[in-house]
Amino acid sequence: MSAEELQATYDEAVKNFLLIEELSNGKQEPSDDDYINLNRAYFRVCTHFYDSFLMMIGSFKPFPAIVILRSFQEVYTKAIYLEFIEKPKKTDVKPLISGEKNFPSFFHMATALDKFGKEGKNGLEGSFIQFTKQGLAQYEKFSLFTHGRGEFLQAFMKSDKVALHPNDVSDLINTARGMYETFSLCYFGVQKLGNEFQKLNNELHKSALYKNQNAG
Repeated sequence: MSAEELQATYDEAVKNFLLIEELSNGKQEPSDDDYINLNRAYFRVCTHFYDSFLMMIGSFKPFPAIVILRSFQEVYTKAIYLEFIEKPKKTDVKPLISGEKNFPSFFHMATALDKFGKEGKNGLEGSFIQFTKQGLAQYEKFSLFTHGRGEFLQAFMKSDKVALHPNDVSDLINTARGMYETFSLCYFGVQKLGNEFQKLNNELHKSALYKNQNAG
């Protein structure tokens, strides 16, 4: 991948982020439904993560971006897991949010979402299992970096100037984009913001990122 192609990948991510920011800036009153409020809260948190991630990438700092991406990945998975796995069962989320009860492990959540996707043929199949050892092990790789172990640390032991290949940076951007943009669609759907959902959906259909995924 050339520097120009990487810049185009980054520019498209920023463009879509600004669109989502514009579409989601409407004021909404708190709901009596904990799941609706939780969906809003997780969307706000993920927006902050993604905004910070893009700033780090734009400043040529991919390693701090990985730290952000790891946390982003965990919160994103929790948000989708609660919406599609626990909400239909009418699970009380208050103990989970208060810390009285622990969330399932990351692997459990990702596996449950992958099974849900395969059974429903709803587009989620394969989307989360790639985060685990059964897939690309992204979560583990990002966690190694945040915990001071693994190949990234070994590279820093050998040199004070460590750079990621443009293809690797592009992969980071596409991973973050895929999470944030699909979560934004989920957010607009849960909040019953139909016009906003359609505008974003139409824009995403123009992107080669999703065309390539659909082709695969």
